[in-house]
Amino acid sequence: ISDGNTLGGIDFYGNDGGSVQQVAKISAVADGTHGDNDKPTALVFQTTNDGAGSATEKLRITNGGDVGIGTDNPGTNLDVLRTSNDTGGIVVRNTNNSQANARAQVEISGGDNADGRLKIECNGTEHTFRQDGSGNLQIHNASAERLRITNGGDVGIGTVTPARLLHLHETSSSATLLAFTNTTTGSAASDGAVIGIQDNESLI
Repeated sequence: ISDGNTLGGIDFYGNDGGSVQQVAKISAVADGTHGDNDKPTALVFQTTNDGAGSATEKLRITNGGDVGIGTDNPGTNLDVLRTSNDTGGIVVRNTNNSQANARAQVEISGGDNADGRLKIECNGTEHTFRQDGSGNLQIHNASAERLRITNGGDVGIGTVTPARLLHLHETSSSATLLAFTNTTTGSAASDGAVIGIQDNESLI
């Protein structure tokens, strides 16, 4: 038995008064070459699109237990792929409007020494929200940490060890500035009010 061979399945057919056509299928497929006591097998689920006359693969469970939706080669526990020019993804809803404890929730958790991460990537640039093993929340932009909220609630921008409730750090010898603007002042670099320190440590 070779990789890709169908080992068995359940076929579903429909007849609307014309021809009998396959509408869905669940198949056991060899997920690698079989041998004695070595039978890697995947389950493949196929359904028929609106306007089509035969079923195509929509979901696969690999021999290792990874689940692919829209892909026949999932690279992790759940791999969702959409190639059409529209919005794809995962939606979590709770439509209960009357109970105080009702919530829609996505939970990402790591072990004692494993980060919990939410990664956003486009065109090779990664942005991540992370909680490390010490309980600190990190925000990474273009693969570099930009902001940290410590497990004690201190916020650091430009520093991973904030020493105050809000700690801004410039990694060069340039001035460290905090700007305040609104719609009246405008938002250009010279608008509004600025506080901070110059490169010579004098206050602005």
